[in-house]
Amino acid sequence: MKTQKTLQSSPFLRPILQQLQDGLDHPALHPPILVSGSQSDAPQDYLKLAVAYNGSPGSHAALDLALWMAHQTRIATSQIVALHVVFVGDPNLKSNAPALSQADVLLHQARALADEWRGQLHAHLRFGDPAAELKTVVAQEGIQILIVGCRSSQHPLVRLLGNCPAVVLGIPETGVVPSETVVVG
Repeated sequence: MKTQKTLQSSPFLRPILQQLQDGLDHPALHPPILVSGSQSDAPQDYLKLAVAYNGSPGSHAALDLALWMAHQTRIATSQIVALHVVFVGDPNLKSNAPALSQADVLLHQARALADEWRGQLHAHLRFGDPAAELKTVVAQEGIQILIVGCRSSQHPLVRLLGNCPAVVLGIPETGVVPSETVVVG
């Protein structure tokens, strides 16, 4: 069953987004788009974020958002925050040395961006279908929020993540404030 909910009405995400806005000193920050997933409104002592990262501008924006959320959450609360960066490669390139080297470079980039944060960072190199591999990491690691560089709930990856056990956040277009977001759960 589909339910519609605005991101700001989520008791779980509202304080995290408020901390992000306060940390950026930007009261009218465009919130990320809640594109799919399920959420628990129960308070958590441990926050686990994951980012689907492939080096694209959208995935860079998703990583930046995740790092800010992690940093602000860690500063403002007693929550322990762990960030998981997930790169999913083409399974046909699993034994291809240049492809593995490129994946390693991308994960190294993500680690370098996270160095200033100094929190728990876990890098995952997976091969296969991106949606299936992301769901596997989410389930295995107990991820609560998965951040993707997609800008619409109609993106093919987002559609495939529709039954993801975590909240899936996307990145809004600049200057666009989503009037309504959808939670698929």
